[in-house]
Amino acid sequence: MLMWILFGIKTICTKISITQKVLQAMVVGFIFLATSVPFIKQIIQHPNDYFARSKNVSIFNLKTPYYGISPSDIKSILIHQINYSLKGFVLFNTSVAGEGIENSRYLPPKTPPINYFIVILYYLGIIVALISRRGYVFLGIIVMNILFLQIPSVLIPNWSRGLISLPAMYYFAGYGLACLWKIVNLTAKPIIVVGLKIATIAIIAYTALSDVHIYYKWVNSRQFTAAQQPAILVGDIPLYQKAQVDRISNGMWPFSFYQWEEMKIKQSETVRQLSL
Repeated sequence: MLMWILFGIKTICTKISITQKVLQAMVVGFIFLATSVPFIKQIIQHPNDYFARSKNVSIFNLKTPYYGISPSDIKSILIHQINYSLKGFVLFNTSVAGEGIENSRYLPPKTPPINYFIVILYYLGIIVALISRRGYVFLGIIVMNILFLQIPSVLIPNWSRGLISLPAMYYFAGYGLACLWKIVNLTAKPIIVVGLKIATIAIIAYTALSDVHIYYKWVNSRQFTAAQQPAILVGDIPLYQKAQVDRISNGMWPFSFYQWEEMKIKQSETVRQLSL
């Protein structure tokens, strides 16, 4: 839905005649309705099924203190969320990179979602794109990730929920690199251009291999194995599924892996006491 809205905004901002804009808007509107109405109908008919996960991770459904903040102090919580979202997805500050509870399942603690070579090109690309009035759709994707996926949900920045931003980040990084090359080709001598091309290819290759090495080393570490916990054992899947179905059928929200682990511990403790 958000993508269709962004596409509609892009159509309105495009430098074409009013007639063409109206025609494109009608086409976009028709496609949007044709693809979205059945989905929206299902959401309206089964809101609990659709919003169960979002309710579980929402800052508006907190039951216990959040970073020392009372659940009723929504203003302070929102300030915290905005602060961490900007640090994570705008400044790529490694001090908050490990806050997302699921981040260590993909990257080592205190590791930004993109490496610093890409970050530099990303910043450059955004600046040039804004000056050139380009890339609004990709910038909108990044902003919407922060507004709708990060700020309202707990334990951020969350890289898995922010995956939607990754193509946009690489778009701006590529745009920044393209602009650099345009300047080099126009101002530098041919021999310097060739040397810079070789150096750029070498840096890109090193960066890519370095990322692969970091990921490979992490997923083969004991810390990574520990970060996957709590996890559902294969033999427990039927019990887990039945418990989830029973819980949802009774009008309750689904439980998380962490709650499942707590349930298992309590059950084991009960069995142990009964056996005494």
